[in-house]
Amino acid sequence: RAGRYRNYAPEVLVDLVARILALVPPWTRVYRVQRDIPMPLVTSGVEKGNLRELALARLRALGLRCRDVRTREAGIAAIHERARPDCVELVRRDYWANGGWETFLAYEDPDQD
Repeated sequence: RAGRYRNYAPEVLVDLVARILALVPPWTRVYRVQRDIPMPLVTSGVEKGNLRELALARLRALGLRCRDVRTREAGIAAIHERARPDCVELVRRDYWANGGWETFLAYEDPDQD
C-alpha cells in the first residue's frame, strides 16, 4: 500500500526459482514453491499457478537439475525417467546441520542422479 513493494516479472521469477532449485541439496524436500491463491485474487505478479513446473522446465533449458527429494522420488522418477529398481544402491550422505552431523540414506540409481 505504501508503494515500496515491487513484484518480480513472471519470467524473472521463474528464472530465479529455477536457479534456487538447482542449489537445493539432495536431502532436502521442497514442499511448496507457490501459495495456493485463487487466480482471481492475484492482483500482480505471477499469473500462473504452476510456478514449480515452469521453474523445472527452465532448469532443463539451462541444462541444470533439481535434486530435492520430491523430484528424485521413485514414484516421480518412474514416471518421468524410467527408474530401474534393479540398479539402485544405498547412498549415504553426511552433512552438518543444527550444530551436529546428520545422515541421509537413500536408495538411488547412480546413473540417473
